[in-house]
Amino acid sequence: MDIKITPRKLSGNISAIPSKSHGHRLLIASVLNAMEDGDLTAETLEKALSRVTIPERSEDIIATENCLKALADDVPVLDCNESGSTIRFMLPVVMALKNEAVFTGTERLFQRPLTPLDEEMTAHGCEFTKESDTRLKVTGRLTPGTYVIPGNISSQYITGLLFALPLLDEDSFIEVPTRLESAGYIDLTLQVLRDFGVEVEKKHATKKRPTTFVIPGGQKYQYPESFAVEGDWSNTAVWFAANAMGSRIICHGIDSRSPQGDKAILDIIGFYSNLGSPYDKGGPVIIDVSDTPDLVPIAAVLATRVNRETQIVRAGRVRLKESDRLKTTTQLVSTLGGVIEETEDGLIIKGRVPLHGGEVDSCNDHRIVMAAALASTIASGPVIIRGAEAVNKSYPGFFRDFRKLGGITEEL
Repeated sequence: MDIKITPRKLSGNISAIPSKSHGHRLLIASVLNAMEDGDLTAETLEKALSRVTIPERSEDIIATENCLKALADDVPVLDCNESGSTIRFMLPVVMALKNEAVFTGTERLFQRPLTPLDEEMTAHGCEFTKESDTRLKVTGRLTPGTYVIPGNISSQYITGLLFALPLLDEDSFIEVPTRLESAGYIDLTLQVLRDFGVEVEKKHATKKRPTTFVIPGGQKYQYPESFAVEGDWSNTAVWFAANAMGSRIICHGIDSRSPQGDKAILDIIGFYSNLGSPYDKGGPVIIDVSDTPDLVPIAAVLATRVNRETQIVRAGRVRLKESDRLKTTTQLVSTLGGVIEETEDGLIIKGRVPLHGGEVDSCNDHRIVMAAALASTIASGPVIIRGAEAVNKSYPGFFRDFRKLGGITEEL
């Protein structure tokens, strides 16, 4: 699907969609609560999934639901589609419950790293066999012990283990020898585990000891009295960025107390708003996205409006997303008339360069689609987005909401 957007500012009220990050976690916890003597039937799985209310399901959430439904089979085949969260969460969870499973998905999904998670699982009872570019067979039940997972590749590895290891008979430990990036998403996992009665102790790093998670074995998931999926900061960030660029949008259903990392969009906007104040030290604006990699495309668009050079740093991990986001964000901004330079692990954006519009290739990346739509609100000419359906991965109603706020779109 190709979409043409006529430039104009947005205004109106919008409700945040349910958080994809929180939804994944609640679905998994709900199913693990439904276990009866280790047996998961189709009926118990359906009932457990129905308890998590997600009015509009993204492709990634559907992938997680389908994988959880597959647990009813003795040898489940789990289609993760293109969801990195799904495969990284489900690998340890499934192998804590099953002796054999098959994971499938798109070629791009399997180009994204599974190491060191697969190495640590191999060291703890599992065997990985690549059957094709889109099919992975795993055998062997996961065993307790000490798992060493660097914190600078993907926090999703740690989340998957945090869900799985409480199910094992003995205590386990996760050691994180490097700085823990995207720590907010680990906090979100720990919050869900606490809500479901699962105990995990986080011991912060010292000079002699890495960050360590202590996970008692033999635990059971228990439903809290009530729970609901939070509003999604990752997707709502685009509306806050639009406001910083002249739109007037009121966002409802979003919690500033959430551990979701992408609420940092408010910090980025606040920093820009202080430029020229007595607190401004001058020089380029430095945005460290090591904890918030999903903000890179919209932060880059926002940076084109600021009367200062912006340097987005510690962004190397975004090369491993749905696209190489340093490359595709550079293509997006430069195609629309901005001045941007790609570095090894970041971007340099020259501010106050008008965007003239143009044709953007989404590269099948939902964040690039939303960033291009955001750019249209300040461009002097139309913005055409090729492959705009990629937005369905996380925000299937994005263009409906865009039009609700006064955006003018035409499907080509």
